[in-house]
Amino acid sequence: MASLVFSNDELNFITDKTFFKKKDDVNSKVINQLNELHQKLIILVKDNNESVPESVLKSSPKISRGENYQGFPWLVLDYPRIFNTAGVFAFRTLFWWGHSWVLTFQLSGNLFQNFRSTILSNLNSINVVSCKIGIGNDPWIHNPHDSMYIQLKKFIASKNNSVEKIKSQPFFKLIREVEFSQSENLTEEAIAFYSSCLRLLKT
Repeated sequence: MASLVFSNDELNFITDKTFFKKKDDVNSKVINQLNELHQKLIILVKDNNESVPESVLKSSPKISRGENYQGFPWLVLDYPRIFNTAGVFAFRTLFWWGHSWVLTFQLSGNLFQNFRSTILSNLNSINVVSCKIGIGNDPWIHNPHDSMYIQLKKFIASKNNSVEKIKSQPFFKLIREVEFSQSENLTEEAIAFYSSCLRLLKT
C-alpha cells in the first residue's frame, strides 16, 4: 500500500484553522442575508396574493445547506416553496461557493399548467437584465452557465419556436445570476427578479 504523502502546500492548507473560521463567518453572513430576503419576500408574495395559489401563500421558508453541488458548498433559501406530487412553485435563492448567487423561479406539474397560457401572454413584458430560461430536460440544474439555459431575450425572439417550447415542456424555469461582488445589492436584485416573475402570472 502506498504511503500517504502531503505536499507542503497541502500540509499548510489542512493545518490552517483560519479557513474554517472564515467559512463559518461567511455562512453566518449569508444566512442573515437570506433571512432578511425572506422577510421582504413575505411582503412581496402577500402584495401579489391574487396571482398565486393559496398553498403558495401558506408555504413556509426553508434555509438549507450542503457541501457538494457540482463539487462546491452551498446555502439556499426556498420561499415561497411548494414541492409535492401536484407540482413545484418555488423561488430559490442559492449562494454557491466559488461561483455566485443564483436566483431561480421554477414551476411544474399542475402549478405550471394553471399558469401556462398566462405566462405565454406575458412573457414579452418581462424585463430582467441577464435573465435566462431553462429549455433542457432537467429542471434541477441550477448552474446558470449550463447549456440548458439561454438568454430570455433570445428565446423570445424565436417567436413561434419559443411558444411551442413552453407549450410542450413539463416545467418552466427562469434563472438570474448575481455576482458575489454585488452581494450588497442581493436583496434588491432578488426582489426585482421575483417581482418580474410574479408579473408573469397576472391575468
